[in-house]
Amino acid sequence: HNAVPSALNLTNGASLNQVHEYLVKRISLTMKEYQVVSLELSVPSIEVGNTIKSILVSEGVDLNRISVVEKTGNKVEFGYSNQSLLRIYDQRDDINLSTNSLALRMMDNMIDILREREDLLLIRDYSQSYSVPNMVTFDDRGSQLSNEVQAILSRIGSYLRNAETVRIVLHGDGSSSSNTRMASIKEYLEEWGIDANRIEISTESRALDNQVNIEYLNADSINLLELDLINDGKGGGK
Repeated sequence: HNAVPSALNLTNGASLNQVHEYLVKRISLTMKEYQVVSLELSVPSIEVGNTIKSILVSEGVDLNRISVVEKTGNKVEFGYSNQSLLRIYDQRDDINLSTNSLALRMMDNMIDILREREDLLLIRDYSQSYSVPNMVTFDDRGSQLSNEVQAILSRIGSYLRNAETVRIVLHGDGSSSSNTRMASIKEYLEEWGIDANRIEISTESRALDNQVNIEYLNADSINLLELDLINDGKGGGK
């Protein structure tokens, strides 16, 4: 996977949370795939830089490809060489999902899958099978994007950033709250860097209450996952 974050947001002093560690491990997978990519870490403290370096090296990245510079602030900024090979995105999951146990379990599951299954690295061949959810479920009749929903939408956004010819159609239940949900989903994916023209909101009523169904167009080969498989850590890409 060649989608990598531009920065980490630090909210707890100099320590990294579990989401930070997940994102750094995702960077290591990309750097192992692209040996020409090196990384400069701009960090608020050398301690943070050394922690990130340690994770990268433990994941198999050559220490000589990592440099560290100290910079004032509360972020870790990543400077990648050969950026044309990468999909660099701004993320906020390290704030929104840091205390969400379901999302954290999903992240651990995804790392294990990406380590073991090379066919999920869609860097060179978008025709490879990729697992994405076919629906999003909201709490009650609300329209707010919960941490769980944001984690699932991040998965969809990551896929769409790599499969540039794929478009999606959002199907609701025909209610006004459903229309609000679909608008919120579209806005979130646009923040991920997905062009608005690739996200269509359907006027047809196809979904059950509290759900938004997702239809993928121009997708060569994907596996559609039920929402509960993603949330409970049992399906996670298999």
